Amino acid sequence: MSSIYKLRNFEKKKITIEDIKSVHGVVVVKESKECFGVPTSLYFISHEEWANKFSLEIGFNQGLVYGFVRYDDNHEKASNLISFLSEKLKFDFFEINS
Repeated sequence: MSSIYKLRNFEKKKITIEDIKSVHGVVVVKESKECFGVPTSLYFISHEEWANKFSLEIGFNQGLVYGFVRYDDNHEKASNLISFLSEKLKFDFFEINS
């Protein structure tokens, strides 16, 4: 089961992937793919202590982060990571069930 977490007022807050990379303890991995001949990049985040278990995909538009998609079954870790990022980068978010 996945859930989507959307940042409030992401257009005004203007958080970038580089901002997330700058948070100590957070690992960001870029995965490049091609979809119907169009190159695209996906970004996944985790905490450095989680042994490369990536639980969140970063949703972004025109370079701005607008939310996260949680894929794994460990909802508590994913929620804690989003809360940690929100504290460090000073943003608010809400969950959209999918």
